[in-house]
Amino acid sequence: MRQLIAVRHRHKSLGWGSFKWMKTRSKAIAAYLCEYNGERIFCAHNLSHRRKPVKVRLPYETMIPAQILGKNLSWGVSGGEFDFELDAYEFVWFSIRDRG
Repeated sequence: MRQLIAVRHRHKSLGWGSFKWMKTRSKAIAAYLCEYNGERIFCAHNLSHRRKPVKVRLPYETMIPAQILGKNLSWGVSGGEFDFELDAYEFVWFSIRDRG
């Protein structure tokens, strides 16, 4: 819990930024992007009691994620589509930066 609070305090976009729901292929996945002063945080939460795949199209193909909170995952980005899997009730947060 302390780690969660520390991450929220360190990343202003989570409290002060804009909020945008991201489309996924599963209704059990809550995915959103927060932005503030050039900082972008992408969050995904599995609301299901089953493991679920997550596929999200990032707003720009040049965006690169770096995991900041949650269990270490294996993930990939190809053609602007970001994909990974979340266990039951698992969540993950990523910092998103532009390539270059």
